[in-house]
Order: sequence, then structure tokens, then C-alpha cells
Amino acid sequence: MIIISWNVRGLNKSHKQREVRKFLLKNKVDMIACLETRVRKQNAKDIQRKTGNEWKIEDNYEYAPNGRIWLMWKEVDVNVTVLEKTEQLIHCYVQDKNSAFTCYITYVYGLHTVQHRKSLWGNLKNVQLNDPWLIIGDFNSVLNVDDRISGNTVQQVEVVDFQNCIEDIGVGQITKRGGNFTWCNKRDAEIRIYSHIDWAFGNAEWFNLYTGIEAHYMLPGCSDHTPIMISTEVQKMKVNRPYRLLTTVMKQVEYKEIVQRIWKQRSGGDAMNTIQGKLNEDYFNAGLIDDERKCLADIEKWEAVQEQILRQKSRATWIQVGDQNTKYFHACEDHRTKANSTGVHPVLQAVDGESSRPNARD
Repeated sequence: MIIISWNVRGLNKSHKQREVRKFLLKNKVDMIACLETRVRKQNAKDIQRKTGNEWKIEDNYEYAPNGRIWLMWKEVDVNVTVLEKTEQLIHCYVQDKNSAFTCYITYVYGLHTVQHRKSLWGNLKNVQLNDPWLIIGDFNSVLNVDDRISGNTVQQVEVVDFQNCIEDIGVGQITKRGGNFTWCNKRDAEIRIYSHIDWAFGNAEWFNLYTGIEAHYMLPGCSDHTPIMISTEVQKMKVNRPYRLLTTVMKQVEYKEIVQRIWKQRSGGDAMNTIQGKLNEDYFNAGLIDDERKCLADIEKWEAVQEQILRQKSRATWIQVGDQNTKYFHACEDHRTKANSTGVHPVLQAVDGESSRPNARD
């Protein structure tokens, strides 16, 4: 089972919606919390529907008007019982239908000030569990003084409530793979800030039962936050059989030529992943920062171009405003039905959006 928490920072833009869909498909995700969607409630259903019919969705709009947390899971693979919602968390019980994995999961999206996060710490302290418990999400808070580089120095007042909460509820950080920081302000090198504010914690029962499970902090892609991936299948180290280079092969006439040709080949790959991977090793490299910014702009530009191409190919006026224009679609259908009953057949100008008019040849 694949569990994800990702602050996508806005899902109104179509290129981010496509990025999320690709991410879900590529990583075979079973359950995800999309944080900071910034989608108003009246627009949520249309955007949520674009992820596919296989997803069951819960959110916390009754506490947060801009959709701070969308919890999505595949019902065919996962049973989820939502137990509590607040402005800053969704707490649930999860059962994987394809394995024996079960646990409580609390998805968190913390508010932006120390004072406003106090209620989050109180809600977490009120949860009393004797079963495995995973707490994961964007806490909007560092935990230690070295969890931020550049920007303002971490003060004790920023971390003391978080530290006390972690100690009081008896959880620890799940073994982490990936970069050191989970958020970046995406500014120029001179004013760029990195911090660790997205976390994955487990209680004692979690570590007793799921010792080998790790939290993979992935590359951020189109967001300024890294997704956190939890795979409940413990990966066993696989030792491949050693490759044997035989002397008789090296003596062949073609051997040297083939080796040189292969070494000269350039391997392809995802440009954004390459750039962000290098940035994880050289945080303030101005050239890489500029490359990342250009790559993000190119993604947005060409996704918009692709959308326009699909609109034109569809040759349907109502597609210009997506699912929200079903009223126009039904109006066209009614008009066509009436025309057929009277024997007058209109020509709908679907491409340029002009109003319908009778064909001159009729």
C-alpha cells in the first residue's frame, strides 16, 4: 500500500491537476492527502472528479473554506473510517484490503503562526491509542534549530510547543530517505530559504509492528513542498548475481568500438527531477535555481498549449469552460431536438463560438 502526504500549494491551475494525476498513476498511490489546495468549496467537486471515479474523497471544508485538506483513497483497495476533523487535521482508521496492514493515520496541515498551532498540539494530545499510529503532513513548523537554513534564525519559542507535543504523545520520526529539507521559497540564491516542516511520525506500536517501513521524501516537482511517501511493503535487499566479464569477449574486434559508442551516448530523463536532485546537493547554486524556475515556467506554458490543442481538437464550444458549462451543452441539445422536429437543421459554429444559424442551403 502506498500512502502519500503532499502540500501541492494550489490545485486551481490545470497543469497542477495534471501533475497530481500523473503522480498518482506513476507511483501507484492508494491513499493521499492533498494539502493547501486553495480550491473553494463550490469548485471542489469539478476538480476532484478529474482525478478519476475510483477515488473516494473526504475534506474539511466545514472547518476551512479554502480546502486545507483533501483526503483521497481507492475504495477498491482501502477501507477508511474518518474519526475526527478539525481545521488542521483529519484523523482516520485505515485498513488495506490487500494485506494485513492496519493503522490510525492523522493527516496534518498546521496553521502559519505559533499561536494558531496551539489547538493542533492540543488535538493531537487528546488522541489516546494503543494501536499503530502514523502522523504525517505539513506541520508548518521546524522541530530543531538546524531545520532551517538562511532566513531568520530558529528561535526556541518556535519549536517548544511542537517538541513538547511530540514528547507528550510518545511519537518519533519515521526513518527518513531523501533530502534534508522539505520546503523552499523558490527565490534567488541570495534570499532563498530551505526548511524542514513536513514530517512523518509513528508511535511505539507503529515501530513495534512496522519496523522496516521508511518515509521517502521525494522531489517537489511543481510544488514548493516535497511529497512524503510511505510504502507499507518492507523492501528486502536483493543481491544480484555478479556480472562476469570474460577475457574472450574483450578480445573480440567489435568490443572496444561498442564500449566507446555506448559511453558516448547521453541518457535521457526528466529535466525537473535532474535539476531538483542536483539542488538537493547544492542548495544555493544560482544556475540550478534559474534552471528550475525556467523548467517550471516551461511546464506551465506547454501544459497550457496542450490544453488549447485538446480544446481545438474536440471542436466543442462547451469544452471551453470545462464541466461548468453543461448548461450550454443541454441548451444545444434542446435546440437540435426542436430543429429536427421542425425540419430546420442549424449549423452550430463549435470552433469559433458563434451563435447557431440556419444553413443557407436549407
